[in-house]
Amino acid sequence: MRWWDWVTAFSLMILLITSSTRLYATHWTNYLERIQYLAFLGGLIGLALGQSRFSPRLVKWLAFGYTLFAIPWQLGETAGVGVPWDQRLNSLITRISIATNEVFHYQSVQDPILFLFLMALLFWLVSLISGYFLTRYGKPWQAILPAGIIMIVISHYDPGLAISGNYLAIYVFFSLLLLGRVTFLRYRAEWRAAGMVPSPGASLDIGRAALVSVVVLVMLAWTVPALAASLPPASEIWVEISKPWDNLSHRFSDAFSGLRTSIGTVSDFYGTSMPLGSGSRLGDGIVFTVKASAAPAPGVRYYWQARTYDDYQNGNWSTTVTSSQPVTPDNFDVKYPAWSGREKVTFTFTSSVTLLSTIYTPPIPLWVSRPGQAVETTAADGTNDLTTLTAVPPLHAGETYTVDGWVSDPTVSELRSSGTNYPSWVLDSYLQIPNNFPSDIGALARKITQGMNNPYDKTEAITQYLRQTITYSQIIPTPPAGQEPLQWFLFDLKQGYCNYYASAEVMMLRTLGIPARLAVGFAQGDPGSVSNTYIVRYKDSHAWPEVYFEGYGWVEFEPTVSQPARQLLLGNGSSTDNSQPESDILHGSGGAVGGGDYNPQITPSTFTLASLIGRIKISPEVAALLSVLLVVLLGFLAWRYARRRYHVPEFPIWLETNLTRRGVNPPRWLKRWSQHAAYPPLVRAYGVFNRVLRLMGNPPKPSDTPTERASNLTRLLPAAAEPAETLLGEYQTAQYSTSSGNPSRAYQASRQVRNIAYGAYLGRIFTQVKRRIAILFGR
Repeated sequence: MRWWDWVTAFSLMILLITSSTRLYATHWTNYLERIQYLAFLGGLIGLALGQSRFSPRLVKWLAFGYTLFAIPWQLGETAGVGVPWDQRLNSLITRISIATNEVFHYQSVQDPILFLFLMALLFWLVSLISGYFLTRYGKPWQAILPAGIIMIVISHYDPGLAISGNYLAIYVFFSLLLLGRVTFLRYRAEWRAAGMVPSPGASLDIGRAALVSVVVLVMLAWTVPALAASLPPASEIWVEISKPWDNLSHRFSDAFSGLRTSIGTVSDFYGTSMPLGSGSRLGDGIVFTVKASAAPAPGVRYYWQARTYDDYQNGNWSTTVTSSQPVTPDNFDVKYPAWSGREKVTFTFTSSVTLLSTIYTPPIPLWVSRPGQAVETTAADGTNDLTTLTAVPPLHAGETYTVDGWVSDPTVSELRSSGTNYPSWVLDSYLQIPNNFPSDIGALARKITQGMNNPYDKTEAITQYLRQTITYSQIIPTPPAGQEPLQWFLFDLKQGYCNYYASAEVMMLRTLGIPARLAVGFAQGDPGSVSNTYIVRYKDSHAWPEVYFEGYGWVEFEPTVSQPARQLLLGNGSSTDNSQPESDILHGSGGAVGGGDYNPQITPSTFTLASLIGRIKISPEVAALLSVLLVVLLGFLAWRYARRRYHVPEFPIWLETNLTRRGVNPPRWLKRWSQHAAYPPLVRAYGVFNRVLRLMGNPPKPSDTPTERASNLTRLLPAAAEPAETLLGEYQTAQYSTSSGNPSRAYQASRQVRNIAYGAYLGRIFTQVKRRIAILFGR
C-alpha cells in the first residue's frame, strides 16, 4: 500500500518549496537558491523511493548515495562558471574544514560555506525523509513538522520580513490540505478492505469540505497572533519558550558571522592607486600558498602580481585603464603579442584570506581556472595589455585556483640585441613623466648609464646603482612637503623600501626613453615543505619595476636590496658559459618588505594549515573510508532513534542476548560492556571518571576513593572541575544517603566531563598528527 496521490505529492512539494523559499528570502548570504534546488530534488527523490518496491535497507543505501552526489554538486556550483570539478570539491572540503576549525576555536567565521553546507544537508534530509515517509507509510506529520519548524526558526531570526506571514499562511494551508487528503486515503483504504465502494462523487465532496475547513482554519489562525499579543501571559510564555533559541543564537553567533545583514569585507590589498607612503611592519600571517609545476630557472624568481600602474604624480601611482571584460575558464579571452624568452609554468594558488578579490598570478597569466574580470586595454592589433584580474565571486579561505602563466627568462644577449621600435600602445602609456618632475633625476640616470647603447645595459646599471647605494628600511619619515618624494629618496634620505626602489627605477628609465611600469603584489615567499611550494605572507608584499623590451615584452627587475638579485643567463654570443648566470645568485627570501596600500586595520581570517589542507586530494581509498564512517554514524543514529521510539534494549545487552540464544559464547569485552550497560544510571554516569582517567594516561588505582578520582581528573582537566564536582556530589548522595540522587543532573555532568576530555584528547592527537605530517612532507 502506498499512501499518496497527485494531491498529496503536490501539497508536499509546495510545503518544501515554501520552507526553503523562506530561507532564500532572508538573503543572509549568496547561493541560497541552491538550498531550494536541493529541497525540491530531495522531495522528488523521497517520493520516488517511497513509491518504489525497494526494501528499507536498499532505500537507505540509495539515499546515502544520492546525498553524496547532490550536496557536493549544488555547493560546488557556488565556485563559479567553468571551474574544474576537482578544484571545486577540493575547495569545498578545505573551506568547510577551516570554518569548522574556527568554530571549535571560538573564532569569528567569515566564510558562509559552513552555513550553506548545514542548510543544504538539513533541507535535503528533511525533504528526502518527508517524501519517503509520506508515500511509504502515510505519515503526514513527519512531512509537515520538520520543514514547518525550520521555517518558524528562520522567521524567528529574520523578523523584519514584511511578508513572513504569507509564507506561514501558505504553509498552514497546504499542511491542512495534506492532512485531510491523507486521512481520506486511509479511510478509502479501510472502506475498500471492508468491501465498501465509495461513490464517485465522495472524493470530490470530501475534498471540497476539506478545502473549506482549511480556509476557515487559516482565517482563524490569522487572528491568533493579535489575540495572543493582547494577553500579557502570552508574551511572557513566548519569552520563556524562546530562551533556548536565544541562548543557541548567542552560542553560534560567531559560527555564522559571515552571513548578512552584511556579506563581509572583501580584502583587496592593492587598489587603483597607491601612494609611496612611509612604510609599515607587516606580519607573518599567510596570504596564500603556491604550488608550481616547475622550479624557477637559474637566476629567475617568481613574482605574484596583483596589478600594474602606469601613471605617476607627486608620490602617487595610479592606473589610467578603466575598461574590463569578463573572463571564465572556458573563455579566457586575453591575447598577448608573440613574445620570446618565456617559459610556460602552471601554478596552483590556495588562499588563506577570506573574501580575497584579487586573483594573484605570474606577471603574464595565460589561463585561470576561476571566473573573473580582466581590467585591460586593447591595442590596434587586437592584443591586450592586462592590468589586473579580479575574482567573481571573491575567493574564500581554503579555495584553490590554477593559473597557466608565462615566466620571463630571456638571456642577457637576447635583451641586449632587442631594438627600440616600441609599439604605439607602449609609447602612449609607459613613458609618462609629470610636468614638474625634477631634472636632476634624469641627469642622474644619464650619468649612471653614460656610454651604454642598449636598454638592457642601462636598466641593469640603474638596478645595480639602487642596490648598491640605497639602504633598505621598512619604515621611513614622511617625505618633506613640497619636494618630490623620489628626489628626496635618491639624493637626501638614501634609504627606503620597495615602493621607492621600484618607482625610482621606473621613472629614471622613462627619462631615458625606456618604457617601464610599476608592478605590485607579493615576492616569491618562503619555501614550503613540499618541493616547488611557496608560502606567501603579508610581509612579502612587494613592488618591482617591469621594463618593456621589443620582441620580449615585460621583464621584471629587482632593485630592492632586501630581495635576492635577479640574474639572467648570458646566452649565445658571450664568452661566458651559457649554462651559468652572469654572477652568483643570491639565495633566500630577503627581508620584510613594506608598501602597497595594504590597510593594517583589515585583519582577514587566516588558517595556518590552509596550505596543507589545500594540497590534500581525496583518493578513492579515503573516500571509501569516509563513506564507511558515515554509514556507521547513520546506523548509530538510527539505533538511538529505534531505542527511544521502540524501547530497544542497550546495544551490548541486545547483542550478548542474541549471541547467547544462538549458542555463541560472547567475548569477554562484550560481557563487560553489557554488564556496564545494565548498571543503574548514576553508576554509569560515575564511570566516566575511570574512563577519562585512563584516556588521559593516568588510570585510577583500585583503592582510590570517588573523591580522589574526581580530584585527579580535575588536576588533569581543570576545565572539567565544575561538572566533575556536580557528578561526584550526585553519586555520593545516591550511594551514601537515603536519597536516590538526580540521574538527569548526573548524566548531564558526566556528558560535560566526557566532552571536555575527548576535546583535549583529540587536540593532543591533532597536534601529534600535524607534527608527523609536517615531518612526512619535509621528506
